[in-house]
Amino acid sequence: YNKLSVGLPGRDREGFTRSIQTFEQYISHPAVPGCMTRMLMGRACNINLTLTPADLRKALHNLSELKFVGLTDSYNASVCLFHHM
Repeated sequence: YNKLSVGLPGRDREGFTRSIQTFEQYISHPAVPGCMTRMLMGRACNINLTLTPADLRKALHNLSELKFVGLTDSYNASVCLFHHM
């Protein structure tokens, strides 16, 4: 689960990777639910922020404005596709 801790600051990332051993532990960690929504709003993944319907609308708007979305699991193919656009 080390790859999944990227949005966390260094000291939190170290504790996260030591304590998270299962998917169930990962999804129940406070930094995980709403992480992508916060990031699409231009915020850090790990901030303590209760998301509102307005936050979701902003995140969806920002997502619709993206010109390209690549897949980290298919990084090389995503970069080739991006250059082909």
